[in-house]
Amino acid sequence: MNKCQKCGAYVPMEQEFCQNCGAPMTPE
Repeated sequence: MNKCQKCGAYVPMEQEFCQNCGAPMTPE
Protein backbone atom coordinates (compact mmCIF):
# COMPACT_ATOMS: atom_id res chain seq x y z
CA MET A 1 0.00 0.00 0.00
CA ASN A 2 1.03 3.58 -0.65
CA LYS A 3 0.09 6.42 1.68
CA CYS A 4 -1.39 9.53 0.10
CA GLN A 5 0.82 12.56 0.78
CA LYS A 6 -2.22 14.86 0.67
CA CYS A 7 -4.82 13.18 2.88
CA GLY A 8 -2.98 10.24 4.46
CA ALA A 9 -5.28 7.53 3.09
CA TYR A 10 -3.81 4.16 2.14
CA VAL A 11 -4.02 3.45 -1.59
CA PRO A 12 -3.20 0.18 -3.43
CA MET A 13 0.16 0.23 -5.25
CA GLU A 14 -1.46 -0.20 -8.68
CA GLN A 15 -3.67 2.89 -8.29
CA GLU A 16 -2.48 6.12 -9.87
CA PHE A 17 -4.83 8.36 -7.91
CA CYS A 18 -6.02 8.44 -4.32
CA GLN A 19 -9.59 7.16 -4.13
CA ASN A 20 -10.21 9.32 -1.06
CA CYS A 21 -9.12 12.80 -2.22
CA GLY A 22 -8.26 12.23 -5.89
CA ALA A 23 -4.65 13.43 -5.63
CA PRO A 24 -2.18 11.80 -8.02
CA MET A 25 0.00 9.24 -6.27
CA THR A 26 3.70 10.00 -6.53
CA PRO A 27 5.96 6.96 -6.15
CA GLU A 28 8.67 7.27 -3.50
